[in-house]
Amino acid sequence: MVTNTGVEIEEFGGSCSLDADARAQRFTDLSEFSAAALVGRERTDNSVVLIYRDGEGVEATARRFAALEQECCPGFNIAVERRGENIVWNITLEQTSDTAMLDGIWALTEQYFESDPEAAGSSAGGCGPDCGC
Repeated sequence: MVTNTGVEIEEFGGSCSLDADARAQRFTDLSEFSAAALVGRERTDNSVVLIYRDGEGVEATARRFAALEQECCPGFNIAVERRGENIVWNITLEQTSDTAMLDGIWALTEQYFESDPEAAGSSAGGCGPDCGC
């Protein structure tokens, strides 16, 4: 099954305890949340950082998703923190050999940055790859 972002859901089977239908719904929900508030992202070998512009319900939604993801993906450490005017979702791997889920999260967010990554990241007052907030 492929999500509306073109991400292959089946590739996460080993990393995620959700069945394919539940994974598809989670991807849809995360896509909608990201479309509404995602303003930046960062990637390392063992982490993905998603930066959301704070607004009504954003922090609560980010924390809810983090708790849900922590339940179904026990190999990940997921932390949510406020950084200035933004809510930051930091997803790190316990073992660097299992990067399929990070790759999927990165791919899921690609659509919000494909036209001009610098402009997308800077829409929230400068938060982007070089932001120090």
